[in-house]
Amino acid sequence: MKTLIITEKPSVARDLAHSLGSFEQKDNYMLSEKYLITWAYGHLLELAEPEDYNKAYKFWTLQKLPILPEKFEWKPITKSEKQLKNIVSLMKKKEIASVINACDAGREGELIFRNIYEHAQSDKPHQRLWLSSMTAEAIKNAFQQLREGAEFDPLAQAAKCRSEADWIVGINATRAVTRRLGDLFSLGRVQTPTLAILVDRELEIRQFLTRKYYELSATFKANKIKYPGKWFDPKASDPSLKHELESLEKATQIQEKIKDQVGKIIELKSKESKEQHPLLFDLTDLQREANKRFGYSAATTLSIAQKLYEEKKILTYPRTDSRYLPNDMQGEIPEILQALAHAKPFENLVNLAKVSTKKPGKRVFDNAKVSDHFAIIPTKEKPKMSSLSAQELKIYDLVVRRFLTIFFEAAIYKECTLITSIAEELFESKEKILIDPGYRTVYGEEAKNPLLSTLEKKLSVSLTSTDIEEKETKPRPRFSEATLLTAMQTAGKLVDDDELREALKEKGMGTPATRAQIIERLLHVQYCERQGKELVPTEKGIYLIQLLQMIPLPELSSPELTGLWEKKLLEIEKNQLSEKTFKEEMVAFTQNMIEKIKKADFDALEGSEVGTCPLCQAPVTERGRTYLCNKNCGFKLSKRILSCEITPAIAKELLKDGKTSQLLWFKSSQGKKFQAHLKLENNEIKFEFVDRNAILNQEPCGPCPKCKSTIYEKVNAFQCENEACTFKISKKILGRTMLREEIMEMLKKGKSKKLTGFWSKNRKPFSACLVLNSDGGLSFDFSR
Repeated sequence: MKTLIITEKPSVARDLAHSLGSFEQKDNYMLSEKYLITWAYGHLLELAEPEDYNKAYKFWTLQKLPILPEKFEWKPITKSEKQLKNIVSLMKKKEIASVINACDAGREGELIFRNIYEHAQSDKPHQRLWLSSMTAEAIKNAFQQLREGAEFDPLAQAAKCRSEADWIVGINATRAVTRRLGDLFSLGRVQTPTLAILVDRELEIRQFLTRKYYELSATFKANKIKYPGKWFDPKASDPSLKHELESLEKATQIQEKIKDQVGKIIELKSKESKEQHPLLFDLTDLQREANKRFGYSAATTLSIAQKLYEEKKILTYPRTDSRYLPNDMQGEIPEILQALAHAKPFENLVNLAKVSTKKPGKRVFDNAKVSDHFAIIPTKEKPKMSSLSAQELKIYDLVVRRFLTIFFEAAIYKECTLITSIAEELFESKEKILIDPGYRTVYGEEAKNPLLSTLEKKLSVSLTSTDIEEKETKPRPRFSEATLLTAMQTAGKLVDDDELREALKEKGMGTPATRAQIIERLLHVQYCERQGKELVPTEKGIYLIQLLQMIPLPELSSPELTGLWEKKLLEIEKNQLSEKTFKEEMVAFTQNMIEKIKKADFDALEGSEVGTCPLCQAPVTERGRTYLCNKNCGFKLSKRILSCEITPAIAKELLKDGKTSQLLWFKSSQGKKFQAHLKLENNEIKFEFVDRNAILNQEPCGPCPKCKSTIYEKVNAFQCENEACTFKISKKILGRTMLREEIMEMLKKGKSKKLTGFWSKNRKPFSACLVLNSDGGLSFDFSR
């Protein structure tokens, strides 16, 4: 008699066969004296479509909603149906006495196996192979510790509940909203509240009122040491605003008041602070870090980590939500270090780790904080660095260095706050200097000498320079994938602290393995777009969330409530909640949701008036996805034309002037981007293309610094009229749109005033003066 092993992918089947030894390759399985190994291709079955239950459901009608199958049916996925038949045939062989589930060790892996097992109507006993590492040693150990399949029944129940809940909510909500609006809208149990996070932030940004203020900074000198200080008001009602001056006049008065005066240090406080090494990576934190450092999408990071786990075998199982290791792994650490010692980038750090007296404790090893999987760490497999791609090297480097930090002491900082008084005005200076790198040695950081703490209280100081900087308040930034992953993990709460994030993540939205798919889905259905590292919701995405909040359907748009659903799925996994109770709750929610959507007055979601109808002169109002004539004469303007968002401001200008003043970016059906004006011609919306070399303003901007001809404003740049001259200044520099007046000033004086709104390659905002160099090039001056 033999045992049938079913893996999730062919590559895992090959690894198991290699580890167990002596297998013969057949058409769709591998054979040895004791085992048959075969494989799936991920999911081989899917939930049946509504029309599979009732042909009448093929037509999307409100009357037939909600669709609530009494018993869910699963059907083979067409492209992989042949392999499903092969597995079922093998399972039914008389020589097969038992089955081993060797699919990925998690909720989805359990569902893949259980669906195949139930589809085959098998009653043969089955066991579970639980792998967190794909090394030969880990595979052999796992086969010696096979667990009974029944032990994972709660995990299988949670997997089915998740899948069925997503089906019930997604199918019914999508059909209901689509039928009510007459336009296709995709909704989902996790997808929609994730979109709500993006939309709420976008609306907050749009409604934000910018306020100008001024900051006065000074440079002081004492004992041959120069240090900066910033003016502040100790009596400010809000401490976060204490450095702000409301007017340039007030800032200038203080600047004149302290000119040529002698100051004194009146307060000096210093202390040491410790920073413990970060927790080990779980998948979400790895995705977040890779996005911040390299701009990788969550899906890209997961794909790379999965390859390093499955094929390269140098990382442990990546689809984990734990950041700790089990206590019994302490004995394996020396072997992991030994393997890493063979990789040149880590050789010196490994040697330091080996001789370190720091022993990883509860911050690393904690059985109570390890569920089915532990944190992502390197395996005992010697890494072949030359075989790794550039992307694989970066992800592996992140994991290895995070792992090595656990052998180093805390980083120690010297923090100092100094108050300087000059002409009865106060200036604050702050300094935080790394005096003992500790774990930060792993990232190449070194100790530095503190500056401020070497000074003394009551010491006289001289004023060497002052500077007034005009600033403006800014809204919170849009979400990147890194910050969105954090929000999903903590049910909409933005939390940077490691421990607090740990405490909240049981109420998170989705799982580490599904969050990347959710983000990609939002992009695919055009609810949001990537702009650099930012995720920006489209007008369609914004409209959907506004609609749901108006109905209201908080359960479908609230991250926190959706996080509570995910928590219930975890409770099913832990046998703390019954499958029956969860399904009853989901059915009741769906019935309530459909009732609300049917009764909702969607016309009530009406925006502001944007202009006059060119056909009948009635008001044109923002309504849903379009701008519509109030008399319904037939005129309408879509809010999205060839991927270009038509904002209310653009619509107003088009209706008033018959043409947009600015060039808009569009994308053709072939995916090619182009610029054009929109115009109204014979009451129809049309494109107007322009010559890129056409001069937009006949008034010269100034003399060309290279050939002394004249600079004019053109479509995309300020350019020399001399065709033989190469001088031009782009209208967009590091994300900032340059104004005509700023270019004129720079051409006249050789340098602009201090400008705000530039963005570095790392997506950090900065301010600087633009300097026109003698060769016609541009550079930044940060001195003012």
